[in-house]
Amino acid sequence: MQLREKRPISNMRRKLLSAGAAVGMATALLAATPTSATAAGGGCLNYARSGWNIGVCSSDNGVRVSGDVYINARGSLGSSCVLIFGIFNITRDRTMVSTTVPCKLGRSPELHTPKEAGHRYENTALIEVNGNYVVGGVSKATY
Repeated sequence: MQLREKRPISNMRRKLLSAGAAVGMATALLAATPTSATAAGGGCLNYARSGWNIGVCSSDNGVRVSGDVYINARGSLGSSCVLIFGIFNITRDRTMVSTTVPCKLGRSPELHTPKEAGHRYENTALIEVNGNYVVGGVSKATY
């Protein structure tokens, strides 16, 4: 499967963190406070809303940062459903790598980026159904 970038993840991150998305995100976060999930290397947080449950994960091995997403349960798929996610360098306020893939149960393809010493990273993800935000969140930060 070929991965393709749909839009810059920094725009998606702004959408998740902006006042315009605050109501939807607050509802998602209040409905299901993130809890630790298990994955190799740790760093996952779960988010649930509207029948959807996703685990957003990041890890690093000292040389590279990795990020993936687990779709644990799906709500409505509509006529178009995509998972948009990417690794964000918090220190530089910059997206390092991102992709858009179809909504499929299970683990997404993993993304990787070289790690810069002293920098913080997180994986940011959201699900869009028919172009509308459904659920999203960020992983635990790696250092």
